[in-house]
Amino acid sequence: MGIYLWYILGFFIFTYGLEYGLNRYFKLEKRTIFTNHYVNDTHKKVDFIGRFVSIVVIVSIFFYLFSLENDFLLAIGYLLVFSIQIIFDGVRAYFEWYQSDEPKRAVVTLVRIGLWLVFLMVAGFVIYDLLVAV
Repeated sequence: MGIYLWYILGFFIFTYGLEYGLNRYFKLEKRTIFTNHYVNDTHKKVDFIGRFVSIVVIVSIFFYLFSLENDFLLAIGYLLVFSIQIIFDGVRAYFEWYQSDEPKRAVVTLVRIGLWLVFLMVAGFVIYDLLVAV
């Protein structure tokens, strides 16, 4: 299990390094980490509603999955959390592309979505392999 943590850490370092390089390549201004950068008020409203709905869905799904005590379904629940993040990044990319002062920033967001999709596929195969091996 320890080697997988190193792979995850390496993935995050690679992702943020690639984002840093793309931001420098496109000459985009630096953003602060862990803050939401809304393009306009519509983006803010859509993001707020989406986050509220996703929190309700995630909490209800996890309560249901914990009651089943099935490791495979619980792993699917964890992958669902990452897929919801991909949806939010897709909404961000849309607003950055069509309504932002810096449409090149959408390219960085789309690259991040692609990396998250690869991460989800690899994580899905690893989780399946770990659960089948048991």
